[in-house]
Amino acid sequence: MAYFYQEQFNAGELGALLRGRSDKPYYAQGLKTCVNFRPSVQGPAIKRRGTVYLAEVKDSSKTVKLVEFIFSEIDSYTLEFGDAYIRFIQGTSQVESGGSPYEIVSPYAEADLTKLKFAQLGDIMYIAHPDYRPYKLSRNDATDWTIAEVDNQLGPVEDVNESATTITLTGTLTKGATSTWTASTNTFNANHVGSVWAIADTSNANIGYARMTGFTSATIATFENQTALFHGAATVNWYEASWSGVRGYPRAVAFHDQRLFFAGTNESPLTVYGSVSNSFENFDVDDASADDALKFDLAGRVNTIQWLISDGDFLVGGTYGGLTFTEFQIGDTTTPRARVGTSFGSSIVQGVELGDRVVYPHSNGKSIYETVYDDNTFKYQSIDLNDLNTEILNEGLTEMKVIEQPDSALACVSGGDLKIISRDRTQEVAGWYNYTVSGEVESVSVLPTTGEDRIYIVVKRTINGATKRYIEYFETADVNRYVDSSIYYSGSATRSLSGLDHLEGKTVSVLGDGSYAGLYEVISGSITIPDSKTAISEAYIGLPYNADLETMPISLALKESGGSTQTLKTKITKANLILYKTTGLKIGDRFDRLDTIPFRSTEDEMTRALPLFGATYPDVKENITFYSEFTYNPVVCIRSDLPFPCTVISFMCQLGVNG
Repeated sequence: MAYFYQEQFNAGELGALLRGRSDKPYYAQGLKTCVNFRPSVQGPAIKRRGTVYLAEVKDSSKTVKLVEFIFSEIDSYTLEFGDAYIRFIQGTSQVESGGSPYEIVSPYAEADLTKLKFAQLGDIMYIAHPDYRPYKLSRNDATDWTIAEVDNQLGPVEDVNESATTITLTGTLTKGATSTWTASTNTFNANHVGSVWAIADTSNANIGYARMTGFTSATIATFENQTALFHGAATVNWYEASWSGVRGYPRAVAFHDQRLFFAGTNESPLTVYGSVSNSFENFDVDDASADDALKFDLAGRVNTIQWLISDGDFLVGGTYGGLTFTEFQIGDTTTPRARVGTSFGSSIVQGVELGDRVVYPHSNGKSIYETVYDDNTFKYQSIDLNDLNTEILNEGLTEMKVIEQPDSALACVSGGDLKIISRDRTQEVAGWYNYTVSGEVESVSVLPTTGEDRIYIVVKRTINGATKRYIEYFETADVNRYVDSSIYYSGSATRSLSGLDHLEGKTVSVLGDGSYAGLYEVISGSITIPDSKTAISEAYIGLPYNADLETMPISLALKESGGSTQTLKTKITKANLILYKTTGLKIGDRFDRLDTIPFRSTEDEMTRALPLFGATYPDVKENITFYSEFTYNPVVCIRSDLPFPCTVISFMCQLGVNG
């Protein structure tokens, strides 16, 4: 006989290419399958709690995007951006006004949602999109939000005109008045309307700003003066707006070093625009002082800045060609100095800060990288976080959000699931796992709470032949809610449970008064518990799901030959599991033939809920036998398919080796 021990699972789900790397430490800490279990940094695999049904989106025929609005861990919102509207979720409920979901009109259509970028400071969130002027979302109260175009009265503008074209001003030139600008050659376009220009006198010493409010012809336009303008002869010293329907609008936005930065217009894809220090809508570069606005280009191949983020020390810009880290030297003037970071390009998906490092998706959308500064080469390097599972994001990554508690992690929307990687550099942990639901996950947001972070998702399901999109969140309270899209009942003992209209026609699982009460089809929004079962006074009702663990093919070193069991047929004969707060578990050598692990004896009263195994401290479930056969790839499969918790601390199995 031979024995195999696995004492931790925090290497997560390993890729198929690592099948033969039993020589590596992560092989003994990893899993072939890890679905709806979280491999904790400490080592155990913990079954995820179920999701709670919160609300249906406004129009289930259209996609939506969830966005975090975080003022503090006790004052935060998830925003439902949809087709020309925004709705608001606070905590575990939808914000309402007058008994209906509170919403405001948004300028963004359904097709625009994937390109939105956000930067928040206090009660204000700035929004960038390449086809729209920057917008500002402001919160005054839970039911008092406004969204309006950013009033960038002073710039940004391009460099001073270098052609022979002159512009002559007529009309009233005081601040707030209307002026008419006449160009000597074709200069203006109807798509310039709304953009801010600048003009100076013939000496280029006095600069004023004005917003185009009307287009008459290619040589004549009307403007609202943002500052006083200056009389004089026709001047060549004029400055075209950097942002307009002609040159495009920035697609990236971030706060850094007391400034608001925008970047990535169509005409100037590598140009970064920084506001005046502590004046986030002022882009005046006239006085050339240290707190003045900034405008500079990133070095690198000609491609477009997709996103910006501040890591505290640097403003980081992600492009399809790589990353650039920009620092700002403060003196009489502020001088940006850009360092080319990495040559691994980034996709459109926003990079994030995880701990003290920037993590971003590769331009192929199928892998993510973590940046680190190398003190030996004095350069930034990218660490591939998919090196232990190169296939897990093969269906492409569409969103990525940071989880801080209970473990530091990244939640990625990919292929209709949440693909999550735990990341703890101090423990050298980088482990992937899957959260699957009955349906397709389309968007995710993560908000802090006083305990675990709360993860919200948009799930697309088919209900009675119709497409439905629901907003749900993963339970964070220490309760036995292990069903999805669930509702909770508490009241008088009953056999009729309603409030399930959102799951019409689906089969739901019921945990009633701490015991499994069976599976039932939802008819007319309710289910009926048969007379053969006890009436229920407290219940969690929702869609059942499987939580699955599968070990990597078990490989043992053979002292006699110096080889391993990888090339010999091996059979698992029995197993021991160390479990914590667990019941309702199955085990086997394949998921299609599992044996139930008994947790109840004939002496137990059948109508009463049993205490969880290892309820106060992990305990050993020993001498578990199940059917297995000799194979070159022996594995242990563990499944929790009932609405109960499960934490697997470690396991040991006994094997017979053929030959």
